[in-house]
Amino acid sequence: MPTFNYCPSVDSSQEESTKVLESVFGDGYSQTVPDGINSIKRVWNVSFTGSISYVNEIRDFLRLRGGTESFDWTPVGEEAGKWKCKNWSKVFPSGNVHKIRATFGEVFE
Repeated sequence: MPTFNYCPSVDSSQEESTKVLESVFGDGYSQTVPDGINSIKRVWNVSFTGSISYVNEIRDFLRLRGGTESFDWTPVGEEAGKWKCKNWSKVFPSGNVHKIRATFGEVFE
């Protein structure tokens, strides 16, 4: 399993979403339960800033996985997980400062 060993910029953010099953009854009463054992999924919107070679190295790592192969990554201050990245974008450079943004979705394999 490949490991992603790059540290994102401080403007990165995490979202969590839940997958639930809900039954709503005629009188307005409802019941909600988790859908499966991994019902909470983390998504990170990450960005990386640095030289053109650094940004291209990250892009090449993501290209090699092609959105289909998972990789290990441990977000700073969080627990490790397995992730897939299906989309990323390079930002127009400001001088010699380059940036790439990506979305990492947690997977359970």
